[in-house]
Amino acid sequence: MEEPIRRRDSFESVSITPPGSVLSDTESRVYDVAKKVLGDSPPPLSPPPLIRVSGVDRVDLDEIALTSSGGHGYKAANLLQLERLAMRMGVLVPPFTPLSHEKVMDHIKKTFPEFPALYQRFVETLCREGALSEGSKAILHHIREGVERAFAPPNILRDEELREWIGSRSAEFLIVRSTGKEDSDLASNAGGNLSVPNVKKDLREVSLEIGRVAASYFSEKSIGQRIAA
Repeated sequence: MEEPIRRRDSFESVSITPPGSVLSDTESRVYDVAKKVLGDSPPPLSPPPLIRVSGVDRVDLDEIALTSSGGHGYKAANLLQLERLAMRMGVLVPPFTPLSHEKVMDHIKKTFPEFPALYQRFVETLCREGALSEGSKAILHHIREGVERAFAPPNILRDEELREWIGSRSAEFLIVRSTGKEDSDLASNAGGNLSVPNVKKDLREVSLEIGRVAASYFSEKSIGQRIAA
């Protein structure tokens, strides 16, 4: 979000893994998530659908975060909801742009082709051992390194919509954020994933930080908190 004094624009990067309780203590849930991570991508962004709650039109957060919006995660969905509500009061929400699960995963699979096999190996190790072990931590380390490299030169994310959005910003710096269902009845992962402030308004710099944020989904802290939820 924009800082009240320094006036920084907001940049919303998007989840690699499906938002929600990504890893659970049961084998079936873990494999279900792994299938979603490595499976088909969701469709592109569409206008936010509305649902009626207590007589008020609200954005369907699950629909935006998980399905028809392209899998943009819950932070992006909440920002769309906030934007809609704020407009009625004449309040401006700081500019943001979400990157979909589809775009992020397509880029990772292209520039880090070992990812699916490494992730599957991690899931199988976790299911077999029931907790994070030295073996599973080593696999996570390789995944994080690979994801960061996947967004570093010469493999920067060359997305024209993102490039145009960055070029249209008046602020000097941006913030690259994770987005997911970080805190719910089934999961607690607040602060588990990285947000990077003070990023220069440059596609190369933004791409580097997208890699760092995406890699944080595979940190021991993030996954450990999701397992414990």
